[in-house]
Amino acid sequence: MITENNNNTKEIITADVLLKIRTTKKFIANFSSDDIEIMIKNLLSVQEKIIQQEAKNIENEKARAQKYEQAIAALSEQGLSLSDLNKYAKKAQTKRK
Repeated sequence: MITENNNNTKEIITADVLLKIRTTKKFIANFSSDDIEIMIKNLLSVQEKIIQQEAKNIENEKARAQKYEQAIAALSEQGLSLSDLNKYAKKAQTKRK
């Protein structure tokens, strides 16, 4: 099915999308408007929590990257590189086996 939106651009609506719309309409028909409003509020609340958690994850990842950068800088100050550290780690691991 092809429709036109406000910008006169054509959008193709697949059978899958039409099925989802029909299923959603049948689902919503079983609830009052108050129930639907509560569901929407709950979904928006969950969405906000997910967004906050993602922001927290990004901040944690930035902090972790900063720690790695500081560790690399400390190695450089000691005249070492990551490859030196990797060689040492491989030797230590081999000795443990």
